[in-house]
Amino acid sequence: MEAEERSDDSQRDDAREKWQDAIRVKPESQKRWDVIKVILRSFTLACSLVLVVCCVVSVHDYANTWSETPSLIFIGSVAPASASGLWALAEFITMCVRTRRSGLRLTGIPPGAHVAVDLLLWLATIVFTGLLLVSFVDAMRTTWYYYSLTSAEIGIAFTVLCLQLSLMALHFTLFVRACIETERRNSERRITKAIMSLSRRGLELASTSNYITRRSHALSALPPESVIEERTDRPPESLSPANRRWDAEADVEAETRIEDNMKFIMPASLIREMTDQKYTMMGPVDGEQNLNVAKTEDKLLAARRPGKGGYVVKNPRSRCIGIAAKKTAGGLPNLTVGHSAGCECLDVRLIALCRHADGMVKLGRLRRARKYDLVLALKLRSPALPEELRLKVRKQRREAGIDDGGGQGGAEGRRV
Repeated sequence: MEAEERSDDSQRDDAREKWQDAIRVKPESQKRWDVIKVILRSFTLACSLVLVVCCVVSVHDYANTWSETPSLIFIGSVAPASASGLWALAEFITMCVRTRRSGLRLTGIPPGAHVAVDLLLWLATIVFTGLLLVSFVDAMRTTWYYYSLTSAEIGIAFTVLCLQLSLMALHFTLFVRACIETERRNSERRITKAIMSLSRRGLELASTSNYITRRSHALSALPPESVIEERTDRPPESLSPANRRWDAEADVEAETRIEDNMKFIMPASLIREMTDQKYTMMGPVDGEQNLNVAKTEDKLLAARRPGKGGYVVKNPRSRCIGIAAKKTAGGLPNLTVGHSAGCECLDVRLIALCRHADGMVKLGRLRRARKYDLVLALKLRSPALPEELRLKVRKQRREAGIDDGGGQGGAEGRRV
């Protein structure tokens, strides 16, 4: 028993790590990139200082031997180089202040500011690098006819050109990294905001209907799917105006205004990934409910029978029941879950979350690839099954000869 409990805890930890890998940066990767950015900023500061000195020396040396155009280019190159050095210095000062005040190591200016500043500095460096390159090539051509440049002057000009190219590459790298961090940061904020808005309205979404989940056999050639039907007692409300300004809470409100007999299809493989306990999706609620359990049980049994090798599970806390049939060869176990009104079980909350995520995708507020991250996030916020029910279900599964997790799950069941 203890070994089985440890395996459940390890599965829950693996699911949490998988969710973190999906929607946010890995801590090790972020820490490594923080160090890389400090190194790149240090090179930027050093190149900027050397470039400013070389430009000043070039203007002084070439004032009498070169035309006015290269001198103006050298003077113009001082501006982006100085801005690069000051921005890198501001980044280091911000890191020191945040480390001293809040203990956040290697945390500087927000990435959104780096996107704008590094982009402008990169474009300015490209312009002055191109002008300097054209002027340098033209000077090398005319030096054979009118005057001759010394090796020191050519070396300084070539050094300035190399430093400009280095700054251009550094700012481009920092700009791309800032874009990646900004996109991830915005995605995490949208996910957090959506989950918080759903958490505030989760009870309302689940308290108006009875839910029945059954296995669909219509598309036998394709991957199996679970069809979740919802029956509401509320009349459909009028649609919102087309020009209405949406936010996360408004999206949730719109998704609650659904018509009768509306269906939502969710792949069974996704349900398997979202569920720590693969044999059921029933979860407990905080308080006891005085509901007509027999009515829900009759509906569920009328829609599905356990059959040979199947079993019925009742959740004593949420008053929900589940019917699991024997697993077919090469497929997922057939599972039917009946929920009472006002239930806060996992799949009830997943319906509301997936609808809300679809609305955000249609409005362009959420990338479609992040929809499943939202579902996984809500799964990890959901309470687990009570221990007494998990032990009971595992015993019933062993007696029925059902193995939901392959050879490894069966081996664990035989060891207990």
